Amino acid sequence: MTRKYSDDIRAEIATLVPDNTTGQVTPAGVRQILNDIVDSFTQAWGVMRRVASIPVHLTTTPTKLVVFDEVVLTSPDLVVSLANDTITAVRPGFYNFNFTCSISGSNNFDVAVELMRNGTSTFWRALQTATGTGNRVELTLNGAVASLVDNDEFSIYVSVLSGVDNATFYDTQLIMGTVQTDS
Repeated sequence: MTRKYSDDIRAEIATLVPDNTTGQVTPAGVRQILNDIVDSFTQAWGVMRRVASIPVHLTTTPTKLVVFDEVVLTSPDLVVSLANDTITAVRPGFYNFNFTCSISGSNNFDVAVELMRNGTSTFWRALQTATGTGNRVELTLNGAVASLVDNDEFSIYVSVLSGVDNATFYDTQLIMGTVQTDS
């Protein structure tokens, strides 16, 4: 059994379940199709988080956010690595993602977060302005992203728009889930 696109399952049905005028439909073929459907339409998730606060030094150069300390969910399709602070999409496809956290830092400094694929921009970016030390503001980034090759690694990078600053990140999590599509 394997995760397949909708078009692939349709083609498999056309091949393995022809008009049964010559006895070509077999129980094994029908089981294969049904198992592929279950594998393909069952959501797969990868979730990592950190609940405790952690200080992060920020510059204008985007750097990987290395704060996660708990794997909430991992699967054969979306593998969470705390050692690398990444979620790896094992095969190409489309994935929902959601990154959330609270931040506090110096008054009126802008924090940018960006979802990266293999250290390269996916062009998904969010910006939040801090309102002072101890004043937490929410930062959220979500959307859908493509994994282009086997084992694409996704991670969050952070920076400030100007200068350098220290921020404290709270309740930080990155969630990714599969999206079923046609090929």
